Amino acid sequence: MNLRRLHPLRAAALLGLCAAVSACAVEKEDEAELRLRLAPEEAVRYAWSIESTKKSKGEDQGKPVDLQSERTIKMTVVLNGAQPQQAGEVAARLKFEDLSIDENDRVDGKDKDRLKIGENQILYVEDGKTIIDSRNDVGLEKINEYQKRLRGLVQAEVRLGLDPAGRPGRVEGEPSLVDTLKAGGSQGLFPILSAARQKPGTSWNDTFKLDSLLDLKLDKPATVHARMTFAKWVQMEGRPVAEIEVASAWENVTLSGVDEKGARVTLSNLEGLGFGACRFDPAQGRYLEGQIRCRIKCRIEEDRKGRKVAFDVDGETTFQFGQVKLGDVGPAPAP
Repeated sequence: MNLRRLHPLRAAALLGLCAAVSACAVEKEDEAELRLRLAPEEAVRYAWSIESTKKSKGEDQGKPVDLQSERTIKMTVVLNGAQPQQAGEVAARLKFEDLSIDENDRVDGKDKDRLKIGENQILYVEDGKTIIDSRNDVGLEKINEYQKRLRGLVQAEVRLGLDPAGRPGRVEGEPSLVDTLKAGGSQGLFPILSAARQKPGTSWNDTFKLDSLLDLKLDKPATVHARMTFAKWVQMEGRPVAEIEVASAWENVTLSGVDEKGARVTLSNLEGLGFGACRFDPAQGRYLEGQIRCRIKCRIEEDRKGRKVAFDVDGETTFQFGQVKLGDVGPAPAP
């Protein structure tokens, strides 16, 4: 149709109508259904990693002490869809595969302990002395204990009931698997969705609890406030997906608990912040990849059999995941 042949008013009206229709279409397509979905018997696999570092400086009996620790946990997380037990529930069976753990502790710059657990090797070095080395048949009497723990993690299964936002509700089976995932500073398996249609720029809030922090078992959970924002649409593998930004902050309160050796500890001057971004496919109803980094600072006072020890702690944890497709190796690149 040649607009120049139309009456000017009719042409203007036609252009206005076309613009209105286009605007409605763009506005509708601009929204995203941010709701988790997983059909029964559907399987989704994610390459998952949690990397953390912790630096502690203080004094013990008047002597300065500088402690450093590094930990890397890598695994494949498998989610198999299951039949919901109640209306609106997203039911799943969760298990780990290819689990590996690498820990390294140093005191005053010198290696103290090293622990490496994987499918092909179990290695434990203490004060420079090799206590366990499965490849060289060192510490055979202790290897079975670690192998049993590893098999318990990779063979166990958790049955989950999630709401459409991804909040864990029903948890049956081996809860320690979920606790391992929560070590990344996330509300659950993934950042919480809005479970509604949203436009870019829309935000929603969530509050969750952490029963452990900096390898300490807390008497009362730490409270974390999170804010998720549907930042924008991005192209991924030729299709539009939603990029969701995550920001979180820990409540600054004094906490108490016990460390791995059972000593009583008190945490004060707590400063905790988290930030990151994830990509979610509304068409499939699942997360594709993401990275969240958490930074925690605090003062820890410990009672070592009547001897008071205090440390200023600076810790950082990076939690990264990426959907694994057939033939892929390792995590997908984070946004």
